[in-house]
Amino acid sequence: MSDDHSHAHDCGDDCGHDHHDHEAARAAFWDWFAGNGDRLRAAVYGPDEAAREAAYSELRDAAENAGEDLVLEIGRPPADGPGLLVVSADGRPDRVDGVKAFAASAPDLPGWEVVAFRPRDTMDGFVIDIQGERVGPDDIRFAVAPDPDGLALTLFVAGLTPENERVRGLGASLLAQHAVGERDALTLLSGVRTEPPPANPAGLRPFAELPGVLAAAREERYPPPGRLDPADEWATGQGTIGGKPAILLLRTGLRPLAGHPLYDRRLTVSLPFTNVGPEGMPADGDEFQAASDAGDGIAEALEAGQQSLHAFTVTGHGRRDVVFYTADPDGALDRLAAARAEGLGFAVEAEVEWDTYWGAYRAFADAGDGGDEEGGDEPGEGEDE
Repeated sequence: MSDDHSHAHDCGDDCGHDHHDHEAARAAFWDWFAGNGDRLRAAVYGPDEAAREAAYSELRDAAENAGEDLVLEIGRPPADGPGLLVVSADGRPDRVDGVKAFAASAPDLPGWEVVAFRPRDTMDGFVIDIQGERVGPDDIRFAVAPDPDGLALTLFVAGLTPENERVRGLGASLLAQHAVGERDALTLLSGVRTEPPPANPAGLRPFAELPGVLAAAREERYPPPGRLDPADEWATGQGTIGGKPAILLLRTGLRPLAGHPLYDRRLTVSLPFTNVGPEGMPADGDEFQAASDAGDGIAEALEAGQQSLHAFTVTGHGRRDVVFYTADPDGALDRLAAARAEGLGFAVEAEVEWDTYWGAYRAFADAGDGGDEEGGDEPGEGEDE
């Protein structure tokens, strides 16, 4: 463990100010858009190309003023009903959580629908043309296979050669992104490879089946709450946070589910110690045991029905952080409030954050191979990583 893994609470009062400032900037954007969206939509779908470019420039500037590194697109011509504002990551995984948070912050906007990520496109007559390389659905067959980080997609592209692989392969990859939609392309697919068709294409699927095959593969790889079967395997480790000792309890049995698209919010439940020693640990063993018991009780309540999944616990820096990935953050907070009302013996703090790729969990899981399985004699003596 290292300082990189310390929780957001460590950044002090400035974190709260930054959070509220960001919320205020988003609210200001939505107020502005409510008064200008119809005008921008008319310009985007009007005949004046200069007005169209000016409208998108104005929309881009407003998003940047709100502190958002995202791409906003206006969909649906005025004649087709309510306007559509698409919040896009533009193919960048590092923007995914921001897309979700920004779209979720939208108030009710009469005459508008705000959606996170570019939706799927119908493939009828759809062709990607890059530098004269034209790729359409009939040119591609595919295979999907699970890997540790999601689903690996291989596209077998007719006419693909070493000379045109960069351009033609790019066209095929873009076509796949349009076919499955931006959300699945960024959060479900671990990677996309392009290859020439094999001599024997038996077992490969036609491109038109890609959305359906991907949906079935998602269901198999990431079942819904109540149907998950994670291994009850844990590991312990020791390290430092902020230069002070910390103890990690990691549920290694969740590794195959890391990045589950329904569990994209991270809930951190913090139990601050009342009597903290100089190294950030409880000054007496009774409080350490009480925090452990309280954390176990919270985990039992939140995990019922697999509403949330207990991923890891970190003890140190004056508190015990019990960390979950949840499919229902509001429901989880309600359960936590009920547990608090029954009395836990600690001033419980809670924070919900988007963490689509389970970055906090993976940081420990990928670096924690040296930890001992629970039940070993001693936790692993981890250094700062």
